Amino acid sequence: MPDEALEALRERAAKRQLSLSAYAREVLVREAGRATMEEALSAPRVIAGRRLSARQLKQLIRAGRS
Repeated sequence: MPDEALEALRERAAKRQLSLSAYAREVLVREAGRATMEEALSAPRVIAGRRLSARQLKQLIRAGRS
């Protein structure tokens, strides 16, 4: 890992009064819970069972971010 990235993570962890490992665990758990763009775009079509418009997809993506 680049030194600059590691230092930035250490600083963020310290600001939250967390160890680097605890902070890294939080970041990884949060990232794992987010859908990729491919997942976000394909899932509604599978769930809905029909093709959705771009507008409908955008609304679903926005709702997922809330």
